[in-house]
Amino acid sequence: VTHRSPAWMHREIYRRASAFRRMFGYSFVQWGSEKGESDVEAHGFLIPDARGAIIGACAFRRNHEDSNPDWRLDFIWIAPAFRRQGYLAAHWSSFCARFGAFGVESPISEGMRGFLLKDGGDHPPT
Repeated sequence: VTHRSPAWMHREIYRRASAFRRMFGYSFVQWGSEKGESDVEAHGFLIPDARGAIIGACAFRRNHEDSNPDWRLDFIWIAPAFRRQGYLAAHWSSFCARFGAFGVESPISEGMRGFLLKDGGDHPPT
């Protein structure tokens, strides 16, 4: 999902980013807007279950700081009922192929930390 994608896709990512914000107590939502026009550098992904229902979302952004890597996983949120069922693992290799050795934005939940240690390879916190 990019700034050129349909508004419904932005709404779906925004809803999941809002849940992520509540979970970590952030003061802002990790997705620019429900319409997407203000977040031109974000690359979002909707995560479906086997039936095609949207159960999660994530976003990658360029890392503009002086550190490597070039990209970072800015947030990922999967509905609690669908966690630890392989949905992230199913998409992980395509994320790695597309974004290379990306960093992972803090804070990192215990579940995500466990995933990174087990399946995530070398993706440093940023």
